[in-house]
Amino acid sequence: MHRSFPHHHKKSNSIRLTGEDTFQNVRKTGLRTKHFHDVYHQFLTMGWTIFFTLIASIYVLINMVFGFFYSLIPSGITGVSSHHFWRSFFFSVHTLSTVGYGNIAPVGVLANSVVTLETFIGIIFTGLVTGLIFARFSSPHARVLFSDKATIATHKGKTLLNLRIGNLRRTALIDLTVEAILVRRIPDISGEPTLQLERIPLQSSHLPILPITWVISHEITQDSPLYGLSKDDLLQQKAEIIVTLSATDQASAQTAFAMHTYTTEHIKWGCVLCEIMRPHPDGSVVADFSLFHATTTLPTSSTPPHN
Repeated sequence: MHRSFPHHHKKSNSIRLTGEDTFQNVRKTGLRTKHFHDVYHQFLTMGWTIFFTLIASIYVLINMVFGFFYSLIPSGITGVSSHHFWRSFFFSVHTLSTVGYGNIAPVGVLANSVVTLETFIGIIFTGLVTGLIFARFSSPHARVLFSDKATIATHKGKTLLNLRIGNLRRTALIDLTVEAILVRRIPDISGEPTLQLERIPLQSSHLPILPITWVISHEITQDSPLYGLSKDDLLQQKAEIIVTLSATDQASAQTAFAMHTYTTEHIKWGCVLCEIMRPHPDGSVVADFSLFHATTTLPTSSTPPHN
């Protein structure tokens, strides 16, 4: 049975997700991929190196195309002989960038018409690139570190799923909300595996402020979707625990998101996360991030009870 989740209202200035890909064990097939579909989102999400390489390539291509047109116009540019591609190319660069050194200029209606078209395209290209760069720089990222392992252990009569998040910014994240879901493949009545999403209730899913670090806990009771499941069960069902986080960036007042996926291999049974907060001789408290991902085994721990 599939469970539906209520949609939470997001502010209009919320930005894109960051973190690992969702549903690592699920692939999409049968889609008609369009290379130019949702170009804006692709430009926002690609890496900086690819972004600048692509922008530079488009810039050079535009100038090469117009340089070729200029070279075909007889005596169309002062001081440039016909069919001289590279001088025509650099004249295109001057035109597209509106530098206009003045040593070469278009001559005649045809050449000036091409200049008019290139100037118009240059205005659009410059505006689009400026907008993309501003959008990429202005988008706040949560800068949240997730522990690379989640733990499941029984201690003092309670079986808990624990994972840790840490704030890597100098400023605090405020109005923090964390949610978790269990994604696994369960056979339907015909025996075919179906994707099932179940909400994992957290002991505390909201925090007014995240200054440094926070341990997220879920108690595995009879009402838990993890109840009665062993590690082998989760492996067989290709289970994943997906944790999403939304918070308000203190500096920009925008909503930032982060996400992390834990597969069964990322869950350590019978272990707990090591404490990273320790007192300093000057009376302050130090967060030792070298222990952020560290775990320790509980000798009296056990796996969650089975039905």
